[in-house]
Amino acid sequence: MAPLETCDENNQVGEGTAAGGPGSSTSHPARDVSLGDRMPAFGHTHGLRQRFFPRSGACYVELLFQRPVSLVNPTFRFVDNSPGAGNGVATLLCMRWDSLFDDLESQLEHELHAEEQDRRAEDHRLRLGRLTLRDRLQTFSGKPGPRSEVVLELVTGSTIVVLPQAFGRDWMSGDLRLGDGTSGACIVPLNAITGMLLPKASLTRSLAVPEREERGPRLSDRIGLGFVLRDLCRRRVYVRLHDARNAGSVHGGTLDRVGGDHVDLAVHEHGAPRRERNVSHLRIVPIGGIGLIEL
Repeated sequence: MAPLETCDENNQVGEGTAAGGPGSSTSHPARDVSLGDRMPAFGHTHGLRQRFFPRSGACYVELLFQRPVSLVNPTFRFVDNSPGAGNGVATLLCMRWDSLFDDLESQLEHELHAEEQDRRAEDHRLRLGRLTLRDRLQTFSGKPGPRSEVVLELVTGSTIVVLPQAFGRDWMSGDLRLGDGTSGACIVPLNAITGMLLPKASLTRSLAVPEREERGPRLSDRIGLGFVLRDLCRRRVYVRLHDARNAGSVHGGTLDRVGGDHVDLAVHEHGAPRRERNVSHLRIVPIGGIGLIEL
């Protein structure tokens, strides 16, 4: 019988023959055939090796990986367990590639789903980090959704019910619900708000703020409280100014002039025109000290 290429336990290559023939080796000679070039590699494979032991008639194939593959044993061995293996009949069991690909597909789908969830959670955290009190109040002004009343606590110590209407850079206007069931217009400086009381059903709505890119730029977003006070002064509108630093202190009259950080209020009775004989005194009020403006 022709000599065969053999390898012992230390992978030392030698020569031997089939079992029972002359020159048979007691070290169970084996034949190594490299199939790495004959079959397509899967993942990062080192190669595919067939080992045949003539004496026992056993045959198996090793598929070696340079590094482990997730969910799969890095070394695949095909072992012939058929009844005829002892008679020298070698068979090769087919690897279940479908199961392997199903495992990899399941892992990939899981990783993509986890990545999408992480991205959404990060986007939600970033959006919440950009939210302002003005944004949440604006959700009750009808943009978007219907107009709804909100309950506000002010630095004056009072609690008011307002139906928001318009918003500027640092103020909001709306309809003030009075205790007798009537309503009147008002302007609330945003820095005078100490709290907003919401029912549980309205919490989700207050968080549903459109992105600034979707809303687009608005001129009102740049209009400050000083601009509004100058307009009231020009139109000679009777106003009632609530003192933010003195709870219950309210002064009514007409704005004579508006400075950079204060206003001059000519105090007189409601319904009386702004005449010298009707003005009791002039009051200079810091704009930062205004807690509420009733119109």
